[in-house]
Amino acid sequence: MRCAVPMFVIVLIPLLASPITYAQNVDSDVESVLVSGPTYITLICDQGSCSGHTLEVISEINSTFADSFSWSGNAEGVLDYRVVSAPGSSGVAHARVLTSDADYIHETVDIEDSLTTAKTNNSLPITQGCIDSLCEMSKLTTKRMSGWLNTGGDRDYWLISANSSTYIEEFQSEAPVIIEIWKIASDGSRLMAGRLTSSLQNGVHEIRDLAVVAGSNEEIWMVVSSAEADRRDSVYMANVFVSHNEADAPAKHNYSSNRIHQPKSNYKFTGISHKQSDVDSFLIPVGGRFTYEVQIFNHGNNDSFVSVHEHLLNGEVSEDLGPDAGITSSGAISLEIRFHAMTPMIYSGEVKLTSNSTDFSGLLLRGDLVYFGDAPDNLPTDNSRINYWPEMVVDSNESGPAVSTYRLQGDVFGMDMIDTYLISINSESGSLMRAVAESGSASIQIQELTQSGTYQIKNSSNGSQLFLPMGIHAIRVEGSPQNVGAYSFILTTSQPQPLDSGVFVDLSSKATPYYIFAGLFLLAPSVLVAFFMRKEIMRRILGKTPVDPINKGAIENIVNELRRRESEGNLESALMSFHGHGLTTSRASFLIEKGLPEMDIASVSVSNPMGDIGMWLDDAKNGVLTFGIYAKVDWKLACLRLSYPDGTRSKIVELSSKSIFSDDEVMLGDLSEGQTIMFQLKLDTIPETVELEFTGRVKGESVAIVPREALAWI
Repeated sequence: MRCAVPMFVIVLIPLLASPITYAQNVDSDVESVLVSGPTYITLICDQGSCSGHTLEVISEINSTFADSFSWSGNAEGVLDYRVVSAPGSSGVAHARVLTSDADYIHETVDIEDSLTTAKTNNSLPITQGCIDSLCEMSKLTTKRMSGWLNTGGDRDYWLISANSSTYIEEFQSEAPVIIEIWKIASDGSRLMAGRLTSSLQNGVHEIRDLAVVAGSNEEIWMVVSSAEADRRDSVYMANVFVSHNEADAPAKHNYSSNRIHQPKSNYKFTGISHKQSDVDSFLIPVGGRFTYEVQIFNHGNNDSFVSVHEHLLNGEVSEDLGPDAGITSSGAISLEIRFHAMTPMIYSGEVKLTSNSTDFSGLLLRGDLVYFGDAPDNLPTDNSRINYWPEMVVDSNESGPAVSTYRLQGDVFGMDMIDTYLISINSESGSLMRAVAESGSASIQIQELTQSGTYQIKNSSNGSQLFLPMGIHAIRVEGSPQNVGAYSFILTTSQPQPLDSGVFVDLSSKATPYYIFAGLFLLAPSVLVAFFMRKEIMRRILGKTPVDPINKGAIENIVNELRRRESEGNLESALMSFHGHGLTTSRASFLIEKGLPEMDIASVSVSNPMGDIGMWLDDAKNGVLTFGIYAKVDWKLACLRLSYPDGTRSKIVELSSKSIFSDDEVMLGDLSEGQTIMFQLKLDTIPETVELEFTGRVKGESVAIVPREALAWI
């Protein structure tokens, strides 16, 4: 006899194929299970045969069927049972319980009807659960159903999907069953999409891992049929997940999430492929030098694969990184995990992240860490991406010159020689900052930045005290092939001392001898400079303008004349006639010899009583520069040195002359008055800007020629 069971509120908890609750008296072998609805208990052999073991249900509850090995019935409340072992029994046995509880949708009346008749007791609603997005659970939230097959050949009809995706995690039955999946279109047409037969697993007949998708204006029905014509009443139940088709994840992401700010994190996600060849994309925040491991749980289905992509600081998205584990690059912002499925299926996964970087800044006294991951090697280009950089906030006390102390730690190695940190000065009066090395041999630079939103370097120091106005500024730590490994710097900030009007006493008369001595001492170098610049001073007194060491108009005229003579076949004599007349003619001859364009892309030059120097950008794409000098005096130990105030450090890799060079220096040796030298050099990597400095000894004194402007790369 069947008993009606009322409908219950659905609670999203997983299906149990074992007792929901059970208790065993210490002095007996009686076990208890809390049941609500269709229940089935069967005897399972753990070891050997079940000979001599029987199942005994003690509670007085009406059963649908009971024998020495199994029991089924529509129960409500606590059900007591025990496994009885007769003397001489062999093996070990236990009872397996298949039971409903209050969150099931029960078949309260027989739902044998037709494929198009949906009722409250045979229709599964859509779950508003975690799907195609990051989750805190690795399992799907599900709906659960249970019912009866009354006699052999009985069929029950369940509406499991309407314009949605459905995943049958597991179907369990007391008796053998056949499941048919039917698609019913709005025009009434029908198509059988699948037919499955249950298999016996540990005393229960099961069907697992089945995903189906209903299209627009389409329903999917599951028909459960008894596979035994003379079968008595038997119980079945299923764990089912239903989601909106519109909730599908995107195939790819074109934006990056925020960088991660903890040393270790696990992210879990769950989804369902809604169609053939569906691609779902998930975005995981990471940082530089994070170890990642991607693990996918797709329930044994091999018709899928995963691709991993990096979102970088420059806005680019990398190609597939290949393996499911690795280490992120220094410029990584987030990882994009793309799950490619060949067929409709369910999947879940987890991404484990662990930081390999020691870069951080924090208060010295409290040790508060505010950043994890590798610090970038360049400055931000605009405000929209500034939160990807580690930032130290300095709050100065406006009422007095309070001092704050910070520790800046990290490491530099072969592929990561530069770490860039940001400093936020919140005080309107600004702050004084200095840096002292605590350990390691890396160099440090405090940089004052412009506040126009582009963050260009305005002023800098090598750790010595520098005033920083209110706004965003930077600290740059740089290693070299000889200076790698961990570093630690102590940073101190203080508010500038306010001006105190006080009472002033004029004691200047006591320092008169010092002023006379200091004046003569300071004027002495000016006399030497005036001697070397005597010709230029006279020209300015007489109103004559100085000669531009690089006259582009003159260069163009000389080039045209050289080409004209080349056409007449006497180019060699023409070149000889123009050699040795300063940088203008030397540059023109150089253009003809090298076959370079007439108009220079960019150049810097300077004229000095000791010589004229210039640098031209000849090939921006390949990093080719030309340097030239016209010596007006004799030089000893002349040397060219390049520096790179912005961006990545570069070095010289090729030189057209036979001079000795290393990294950023070229040794030219001794130069004679009137001598002109011009050669090409190649840089790797391409820098943003280049500054040059020409040094040597003139008449026993160390001197230098330095252009005021840097050569900006185009």
